[in-house]
Amino acid sequence: MAQEPPPKEVQKKLESKVPEPQSPPPMMGNPAFDERLTIIKAYRQKAETALRKTTDMNAKLRAELETLYAQNAGLRQAVRVESLKRSLLPASQARRAALEAQRRATPS
Repeated sequence: MAQEPPPKEVQKKLESKVPEPQSPPPMMGNPAFDERLTIIKAYRQKAETALRKTTDMNAKLRAELETLYAQNAGLRQAVRVESLKRSLLPASQARRAALEAQRRATPS
């Protein structure tokens, strides 16, 4: 039966097992570096294009929404006017009927 090492020895072993980099980072002029740079630039271009499209669509939708808000405000005003006309219509009809009755009653 083997004895377990004390915790200090375990700690020393763990500290000594720092992983070595598998390959050195690519340097400028190296084909691997150029390939990675090309891939990064391609993804960046795609992201910029997608962002531009999203921004344009957002601007169009915002303009359309503002148009709809304006139309809604106009319709709301038209409904208020119609509602007001309808509420005043019976009173004005009664007034007209009274004026008409007054004209008939007065001899010309």
